[in-house]
Amino acid sequence: MRKRSCGERQWVICTGQRALMIAGVVLVAAGLIVLLLCIPAWAWAALLGVALAIAGLVLICVGRR
Repeated sequence: MRKRSCGERQWVICTGQRALMIAGVVLVAAGLIVLLLCIPAWAWAALLGVALAIAGLVLICVGRR
């Protein structure tokens, strides 16, 4: 007999959890694709600027310690 990783009695729950996890991954991937396709280049440049400013502030705070 084949052993199940979740136990004999809980295989339905385990299968449901896997299905939910797969559905979640698919939804996240679809969301990222839509995000990448819909946001214009200027918004990505602005986001990069904000990220660089935050990284700079973090480095300043770490340097003061």
